[in-house]
Amino acid sequence: MPRRFRDVLAWSTALPGSAMMVGCLFLPQLRDCHGREETPLESGLAALMIPIALFGLMPLLWRCAPSLRRVLPQLVLAFAVLALTWLVVTIPLAVLLLWTYARGSRGQELVAMCSAPCVMLFIFLFPLLGMFCTWLPGAMLTWAGAWLELVGLVAWAGAAAPAEAMPASRESPVFT
Repeated sequence: MPRRFRDVLAWSTALPGSAMMVGCLFLPQLRDCHGREETPLESGLAALMIPIALFGLMPLLWRCAPSLRRVLPQLVLAFAVLALTWLVVTIPLAVLLLWTYARGSRGQELVAMCSAPCVMLFIFLFPLLGMFCTWLPGAMLTWAGAWLELVGLVAWAGAAAPAEAMPASRESPVFT
């Protein structure tokens, strides 16, 4: 897949996914067993949705705010490691991110590699948090927005990877 196509795919999926997450902050998402409909601001899900919406803005911030390029990798890495260590299952992923940072990866690559696992964690946790409630259309839009954002961040990570890291053909030294 050409690098330019991956950039366009990242922009056209991560930004609308992020906008969906922000819009869904104010929609009723869950109906509890008492019949009350709750928005994420009332149920506490906003604490998960706001960082995910910010991750969708990373491709835009990286391109439009060059002054943030020195700060974003450390901030996103710190958040990702904290978020991933909450679940025992994802601790190896946090270790992998720290190893990637230690080997001196490029900033854009690191930000993309830290953002995508956090969105995957949200996609996994969101249904668990609303397991005993009735999902309303706002919850479905939130989950769909997270999937859309994940596609964009994975495409952005692919576009951020250096060209020499991707094998061009079967004759590459990677396959021998």
